[in-house]
Amino acid sequence: GPRAAPCGRGWCWGGGEVFGACSGSGEPAAAPSHVCHVLPGVNLGPLLEMCIAINPSILPTAFLGTAVIFTCFTLSALYARRRSYLYLGGFLFSGLSLMFLFSLVNLFVGSTWLFTANLYVGLMVMCGFVLFDTQLIIEKAESGDKDYIWHCVDLFLDFVNIFRELMIILGMNENKKKEKK
Repeated sequence: GPRAAPCGRGWCWGGGEVFGACSGSGEPAAAPSHVCHVLPGVNLGPLLEMCIAINPSILPTAFLGTAVIFTCFTLSALYARRRSYLYLGGFLFSGLSLMFLFSLVNLFVGSTWLFTANLYVGLMVMCGFVLFDTQLIIEKAESGDKDYIWHCVDLFLDFVNIFRELMIILGMNENKKKEKK
């Protein structure tokens, strides 16, 4: 489905439904709908470079933390009662909309507090998306949608977004420690 993902300073809305871009066969058109599956990784390189410059141990810590979070939320979704987390979809997309709005406001205000709050809310929203996407994939598979590639892409994007959020949080914390010294 459509997903907003942080891209650089702004947000990128992905999915053929948002762009209204579908080929005649009902399949999403390649260019517009796949652009935002690539864009979340565009700012990952500079972010990795920044974290390595601050403290190289941030990367394995963020990766391990992401793996633990992702595994726990995935297992929760798998062992929960069927369809019990699908109601979260509306709340999660509303959360993304608010995050987008707060990001736009913060472009003009430049508040560190608002950025940090948006970061932690983003982490919670992305954890919610792991629950939601896992159960949605199960429901889609039960109803005949066996598109394993796109199901994996959805979960991979959840993983990358959690990793990005954790890297930023750990990098900010490490920077604060260095400033105190």
